[in-house]
Amino acid sequence: MNKIIMAAATALVLGVVGSACATTVGGGVTKDPGPVQPAFGTFNATVRYTDPHRGPDGRYLTFSYLELTATTMEYCQNQLAAVLTNGNVSVVTACHQVN
Repeated sequence: MNKIIMAAATALVLGVVGSACATTVGGGVTKDPGPVQPAFGTFNATVRYTDPHRGPDGRYLTFSYLELTATTMEYCQNQLAAVLTNGNVSVVTACHQVN
């Protein structure tokens, strides 16, 4: 009798823990988490910014490119957001992992 109660309690605990751990989508199918982003690596982004200046015969715009490099995707996106706040900047390539 004691073994039956212990087995029932164990089954109940495993059932509660199992259902709490699995993310389900209607019908009891677990949700696909998608591809796992590596925590570290080399992540690059490229931006183009304009440098307006005056010359002897008028105003000129010089376009320059800045390549951002980071060790995580989050840091790359933070750098990109910081650069974009300066104005006269456009994104050429968004943050991506370089192999």
